[in-house]
Amino acid sequence: MAKHFHVLWAVDPAPQHKRLQIKTAEALSVLLRGLDADVEPVTVVSPDQIRVPADLFEPHSAEHRAEVERTIASWAGETGLTGIRPPKTLVQEEFSLHRSAGCLLAYARETGANLIALGSNARTGVARAVLGSFAESVALQSETPLFVVNGETRPLNAITRILFPTDFSAACRAALEALLPVAAAKGARLTFFHKLDYVVPETQDLFARFPRYHEYLEQDLAEKRKKAEEWGAIASRQGV
Repeated sequence: MAKHFHVLWAVDPAPQHKRLQIKTAEALSVLLRGLDADVEPVTVVSPDQIRVPADLFEPHSAEHRAEVERTIASWAGETGLTGIRPPKTLVQEEFSLHRSAGCLLAYARETGANLIALGSNARTGVARAVLGSFAESVALQSETPLFVVNGETRPLNAITRILFPTDFSAACRAALEALLPVAAAKGARLTFFHKLDYVVPETQDLFARFPRYHEYLEQDLAEKRKKAEEWGAIASRQGV
């Protein structure tokens, strides 16, 4: 039986972020094309999300919630998403980016979500230090796989090639197992990428001059290649 995917589309309803939210939904539509999936738009309404003091937010949280749901419903109608559910608004009444991210992730666990899609403004420098990043906070806490789109992401027409960076850890193995059903449904080719962090200009001379280091390198390379072959065989058995 084909796997059913329940996806949360985490929406930032601020008008200035509409373009990024629509781009995220369009990319998600390509990812889910041909899959058995439903999409639930979700947003967290909180003081930190709309940048107002907590004591000012609390008396008007219901008002904010109604306005947000109207905005999300309107934006959802402009996307290519199918199987889309009515929007869900979560209210978190503390001024805390960490708690707002946790509120979303708790809902993902509660609903058994297979994926969370969200846009990232990719702030840097002072803006990142002062305003923080909701996407980053979600990424640091999430046990649910994420599909992150930023403003520079190029439009997707199809997903035919997937690059899978890995350190061959148990966490990456779990990520691979979550990815394979999607890759198989897409008929996509999967490439493993592993970088040997200890081979840098400063260490190349040591590997050349000391046989023990060279032997370690060769042994480690052999182990990593064996692991890649084992994982490749797992993918092949699922049609990838």
